[in-house]
Amino acid sequence: MVGRALLAMSVVGLVACSGDDVTGPESVAGTYLLQSIDGMTLPTILTSYYTTYTSEYVAGSITLDQDMTCRDAFTIRKAEGGSVTTETDVDVCTYTYDSDDPYGAITVSWSGGRSAAGSITGSQLRLVWPVWTSAFSVLEGLVLIFEK
Repeated sequence: MVGRALLAMSVVGLVACSGDDVTGPESVAGTYLLQSIDGMTLPTILTSYYTTYTSEYVAGSITLDQDMTCRDAFTIRKAEGGSVTTETDVDVCTYTYDSDDPYGAITVSWSGGRSAAGSITGSQLRLVWPVWTSAFSVLEGLVLIFEK
Protein backbone atom coordinates (compact mmCIF):
# COMPACT_ATOMS: atom_id res chain seq x y z
CA MET A 1 0.00 0.00 0.00
CA VAL A 2 2.78 2.44 0.94
CA GLY A 3 4.62 1.46 -2.23
CA ARG A 4 1.62 2.33 -4.39
CA ALA A 5 1.20 5.68 -2.63
CA LEU A 6 4.85 6.56 -3.24
CA LEU A 7 4.56 5.47 -6.87
CA ALA A 8 1.43 7.58 -7.34
CA MET A 9 3.10 10.65 -5.78
CA SER A 10 6.16 10.13 -7.98
CA VAL A 11 4.00 9.98 -11.12
CA VAL A 12 2.09 13.11 -10.06
CA GLY A 13 5.41 14.87 -9.43
CA LEU A 14 6.77 13.91 -12.84
CA VAL A 15 3.60 15.02 -14.61
CA ALA A 16 3.65 18.34 -12.74
CA CYS A 17 7.28 18.91 -13.69
CA SER A 18 6.81 18.03 -17.36
CA GLY A 19 4.20 20.67 -18.21
CA ASP A 20 4.50 23.83 -20.26
CA ASP A 21 5.32 25.89 -17.18
CA VAL A 22 8.98 24.87 -17.27
CA THR A 23 11.10 27.97 -17.68
CA GLY A 24 14.68 28.46 -18.75
CA PRO A 25 16.63 28.84 -21.98
CA GLU A 26 15.16 25.60 -23.39
CA SER A 27 11.58 26.75 -22.94
CA VAL A 28 12.06 30.23 -24.39
CA ALA A 29 14.30 29.09 -27.25
CA GLY A 30 12.74 29.38 -30.69
CA THR A 31 11.77 31.89 -33.35
CA TYR A 32 9.39 34.71 -32.48
CA LEU A 33 7.69 36.56 -35.35
CA LEU A 34 7.03 40.29 -35.11
CA GLN A 35 3.30 41.03 -34.77
CA SER A 36 3.15 44.73 -33.93
CA ILE A 37 5.15 47.85 -33.19
CA ASP A 38 3.64 50.24 -30.64
CA GLY A 39 0.25 48.58 -31.17
CA MET A 40 0.34 48.93 -34.97
CA THR A 41 0.19 45.66 -36.92
CA LEU A 42 2.59 45.05 -39.77
CA PRO A 43 3.29 46.46 -42.22
CA THR A 44 3.68 49.79 -40.44
CA ILE A 45 5.42 53.02 -41.36
CA LEU A 46 7.79 54.19 -38.64
CA THR A 47 9.55 56.98 -40.44
CA SER A 48 8.04 59.49 -42.81
CA TYR A 49 9.51 62.77 -43.99
CA TYR A 50 6.81 64.71 -45.75
CA THR A 51 6.04 62.86 -48.96
CA THR A 52 9.62 62.25 -50.07
CA TYR A 53 10.71 59.41 -47.75
CA THR A 54 9.06 56.55 -45.83
CA SER A 55 10.46 53.59 -43.92
CA GLU A 56 7.98 50.75 -43.49
CA TYR A 57 8.55 47.62 -41.39
CA VAL A 58 7.16 44.70 -43.37
CA ALA A 59 8.32 41.72 -41.27
CA GLY A 60 10.59 40.83 -38.41
CA SER A 61 11.74 37.99 -36.20
CA ILE A 62 14.06 37.18 -33.36
CA THR A 63 15.45 33.70 -32.75
CA LEU A 64 16.55 32.80 -29.23
CA ASP A 65 18.95 29.85 -29.01
CA GLN A 66 19.45 27.64 -25.95
CA ASP A 67 23.07 28.80 -25.61
CA MET A 68 21.81 32.35 -24.83
CA THR A 69 22.74 33.70 -28.29
CA CYS A 70 20.20 35.14 -30.69
CA ARG A 71 19.73 36.83 -34.04
CA ASP A 72 17.14 39.20 -35.37
CA ALA A 73 15.96 39.99 -38.86
CA PHE A 74 13.83 42.94 -39.94
CA THR A 75 12.54 43.51 -43.46
CA ILE A 76 12.15 47.21 -44.25
CA ARG A 77 10.64 48.77 -47.36
CA LYS A 78 11.98 52.25 -48.09
CA ALA A 79 10.46 54.68 -50.51
CA GLU A 80 12.31 57.81 -51.53
CA GLY A 81 11.03 59.94 -54.35
CA GLY A 82 9.85 57.41 -56.92
CA SER A 83 12.26 54.65 -55.87
CA VAL A 84 11.21 51.75 -53.62
CA THR A 85 13.70 49.27 -52.14
CA THR A 86 13.25 46.38 -49.71
CA GLU A 87 16.07 45.14 -47.52
CA THR A 88 16.42 42.71 -44.65
CA ASP A 89 18.75 43.68 -41.82
CA VAL A 90 20.11 40.76 -39.80
CA ASP A 91 22.04 41.15 -36.55
CA VAL A 92 23.44 38.77 -33.93
CA CYS A 93 22.85 39.23 -30.23
CA THR A 94 22.93 37.60 -26.81
CA TYR A 95 20.23 37.48 -24.17
CA THR A 96 19.69 36.92 -20.48
CA TYR A 97 16.51 35.40 -19.16
CA ASP A 98 15.38 35.37 -15.54
CA SER A 99 13.18 32.31 -15.15
CA ASP A 100 12.59 33.20 -11.49
CA ASP A 101 11.05 36.55 -12.40
CA PRO A 102 7.23 36.29 -12.40
CA TYR A 103 7.13 38.32 -15.64
CA GLY A 104 9.82 36.29 -17.45
CA ALA A 105 12.28 39.18 -17.64
CA ILE A 106 14.55 39.14 -20.69
CA THR A 107 17.28 41.49 -21.88
CA VAL A 108 18.63 41.29 -25.43
CA SER A 109 22.03 42.88 -26.15
CA TRP A 110 23.86 43.72 -29.36
CA SER A 111 27.43 44.83 -29.98
CA GLY A 112 28.04 48.51 -29.38
CA GLY A 113 26.14 48.54 -26.08
CA ARG A 114 22.61 48.58 -27.50
CA SER A 115 20.05 46.53 -25.56
CA ALA A 116 16.31 46.00 -25.22
CA ALA A 117 14.47 44.83 -22.11
CA GLY A 118 11.19 43.01 -21.97
CA SER A 119 9.33 39.89 -20.93
CA ILE A 120 8.20 36.51 -22.14
CA THR A 121 4.71 35.36 -21.21
CA GLY A 122 3.57 32.10 -22.74
CA SER A 123 4.41 32.34 -26.45
CA GLN A 124 4.62 36.15 -26.48
CA LEU A 125 7.88 38.10 -26.37
CA ARG A 126 7.53 41.80 -25.56
CA LEU A 127 10.59 44.04 -26.06
CA VAL A 128 10.98 47.76 -25.51
CA TRP A 129 13.24 48.79 -28.38
CA PRO A 130 15.41 51.85 -27.64
CA VAL A 131 15.22 54.70 -30.15
CA TRP A 132 16.80 58.15 -30.14
CA THR A 133 14.33 60.70 -31.43
CA SER A 134 17.18 63.06 -32.36
CA ALA A 135 20.77 63.72 -31.39
CA PHE A 136 19.66 65.90 -28.49
CA SER A 137 16.44 64.34 -27.22
CA VAL A 138 15.96 61.63 -24.65
CA LEU A 139 15.84 57.94 -25.36
CA GLU A 140 12.38 56.57 -26.07
CA GLY A 141 11.23 53.02 -26.61
CA LEU A 142 9.05 51.28 -29.14
CA VAL A 143 7.10 48.28 -27.87
CA LEU A 144 7.61 45.31 -30.17
CA ILE A 145 5.36 42.27 -29.75
CA PHE A 146 6.55 38.92 -31.11
CA GLU A 147 4.75 35.54 -31.11
CA LYS A 148 6.40 32.14 -31.09
